[in-house]
Amino acid sequence: LRFDNVSTFIWIVFLLAVISYIAGFIGFLFGAYLNTSLGFRYVRKRFLGKYHSLMNKYGAFLIIVAATTPLPYSAISMLVGSLKFPMKKYLLFALSRFVRYGFYALIVWEANKL
Repeated sequence: LRFDNVSTFIWIVFLLAVISYIAGFIGFLFGAYLNTSLGFRYVRKRFLGKYHSLMNKYGAFLIIVAATTPLPYSAISMLVGSLKFPMKKYLLFALSRFVRYGFYALIVWEANKL
């Protein structure tokens, strides 16, 4: 940001968004793989219970909200995976994660100019 190199800044933000997207997908796979284990069922019941009811109520919209707001995206991803949500739909809705990173990047870029 010190040198006003916008292309480097955009690439760094894009890389961070890709890393976050992949990490969410890994969480989705963990939830899908571990959903039958006793430990994960306990974690889902104890810590993810309130999000489970939100997932039942709002469905895929919860993925978009978690990807773009401060809701715990990784926890939602694991929950969605454990509920056997279709992977292709999850990956499509999780692309909204890039919107969040783009918006934050714009805020940081503009704040740097103050």
